[in-house]
Amino acid sequence: MKYTKTIFVFLFLLINVIQSSEIDFEESNIKELTSKTLDQFTRNPKPTVVLYYRSGSKDNFKFLKLFSKVAENHDSGTVEFGVVDLDKEFSIKNTHKIDESPLVIYYTKGSLVSEFLAPKTKSNLEKFILKPLSPISPTRGPGSWREIESTVYHLGSRNYTSFLSNNANALVMFYSPNCGHCEKMKPAYAQAADIVSKSESGVFAALDCTNNKEICDKIDIKGFPTLYFFKDGKRDESTYRGDRSKQNLLDYFNQKSKPSIHIAKNKSNNK
Repeated sequence: MKYTKTIFVFLFLLINVIQSSEIDFEESNIKELTSKTLDQFTRNPKPTVVLYYRSGSKDNFKFLKLFSKVAENHDSGTVEFGVVDLDKEFSIKNTHKIDESPLVIYYTKGSLVSEFLAPKTKSNLEKFILKPLSPISPTRGPGSWREIESTVYHLGSRNYTSFLSNNANALVMFYSPNCGHCEKMKPAYAQAADIVSKSESGVFAALDCTNNKEICDKIDIKGFPTLYFFKDGKRDESTYRGDRSKQNLLDYFNQKSKPSIHIAKNKSNNK
């Protein structure tokens, strides 16, 4: 058993070496990052695009080659590219809350701006690098959301704060996968999200409170689903009280996303 394990580890490392040798990161204008260099790299004055991948995964490595081609052909003066091999840099999974791979994140001066959520094609990745905050294409989400193709963004502790600060108008559903009322609302919520996304007036998002208890406790989520509207990262004090229909969700969003009108007081009228 001991020798079998040793042979397995040796073969795993050998495969990684062979695969890595197929890509010349330096020629592709890509920096190989570690736990010691990642944060310094993302604080670069230029925007940075980082791919988190597993060298031991065939699917991950296939996307790594695509990422390398895009980086090599991109104007090197506008964006810096980096990669993190999660099979080597184990600690980054926890420190940066990377719970999936391959994952591409766009940073500006150390802050997460957006994650690449579209189907992993060369053209989609190129569009993301040029406009990281553009509306996403309909995609399937995690868990029970896999049954629904929509433009709903799925948030977690890694991207919750940055997502809200980078989107002026956002409606967020705080839910539990075991909640029947949540399941019944999801189809209408997804349909409303697509309409709002096409109008480019804002975004709809969802956050699983069972996996992000700290966030939900902080804003005192008592029941599911709870919907809050966020304006420029600030949470509206009232929660959504409407039914589970697409139209009511749209009416609520449209009402909350209207610009605030401030009427200046005329001092002469107050004399």
